[in-house]
Amino acid sequence: MLPAEVITSLPNTNVADALGRLPGVSLERDEGEGKYVQIRGTEPRLSNVTINGVHVSSPERDVRNVKLDVIPADLVESIEVSKTLSANQDGDAIGGSVNLITRSADDVPFYSITGLGGYTPL
Repeated sequence: MLPAEVITSLPNTNVADALGRLPGVSLERDEGEGKYVQIRGTEPRLSNVTINGVHVSSPERDVRNVKLDVIPADLVESIEVSKTLSANQDGDAIGGSVNLITRSADDVPFYSITGLGGYTPL
C-alpha cells in the first residue's frame, strides 16, 4: 500500500509514476512516461485496475490495458497493489491487481500547487 503522504512527497505527476516506485512493479513506458503497469514482469494486459474496488475498463477497443498516466497523483488517497489474487477478488487478473483509492470530500477546501523550473544558458 502506498499512502498519500508518500505519493505527494515525491515528484509524481501521475499514478503511473507513483506505482513505478513500488517493489515488484515496473512500467511500460511511452516516450519516457509510464503508461501501463507491469506486476512482477507480466504483461500489462494481465493486470487488473480498479478504482475504489470498481473494475476500470480500457477506453480502447479490444485492449485490456488501462492507461494510468491520465490520472493525477493528487486525486489518490492511497494505492493498493495485490501481486496475488485473494478469494474476494475477481479472477481476471493473472498478473495482479491495482486498486486506486480516491480522496474523499472534506469540509475544509485545499489547494494543490505544483511548479517546475529550469535554466538553460545560451
